[in-house]
Amino acid sequence: MDRLIALPHSLNMLQRVADLITTPPLTDLMENGMQVSDVIKSPSALALKLTSEHELDLEVVEAFLDSRINISRVLSLAGVRGPKEVVCSPEYLAEFLVTNNSHLVPDISRAFCHLPLSQAANVTAIFLSSLDPQKLIQKVCKGRIWVDMWIWIEKG
Repeated sequence: MDRLIALPHSLNMLQRVADLITTPPLTDLMENGMQVSDVIKSPSALALKLTSEHELDLEVVEAFLDSRINISRVLSLAGVRGPKEVVCSPEYLAEFLVTNNSHLVPDISRAFCHLPLSQAANVTAIFLSSLDPQKLIQKVCKGRIWVDMWIWIEKG
């Protein structure tokens, strides 16, 4: 009997989730991805660090920064493949990174895959420290979606 009483509340919550995930900003993000450089504090500073400190090819770094992360693909394969397996396979990497220069995906894969473990950890740390959380949140939650999410959380 308790389940029947809770059913309208559960259906209402499911409807709010459906409304939330079908908002234009979120569907645009899922369909078109997110450009890597859009969520970096200073793409030029990151490029300089990666090319000077880690001797990565500038063309490869620029192709990476100009690429778009295929969010729907990342979410669909979360936990299925490890990061190294994705990065070290140009075919898998091309599913996650959409570039204007698709011929550079094997170069991006090779450059990041062949880094020694300690250097790969350092490059990862540099990349993560270059992320701009505010830009990321704004990109994900642009427009009214942030307000909608907050209202949804508050209503519980």
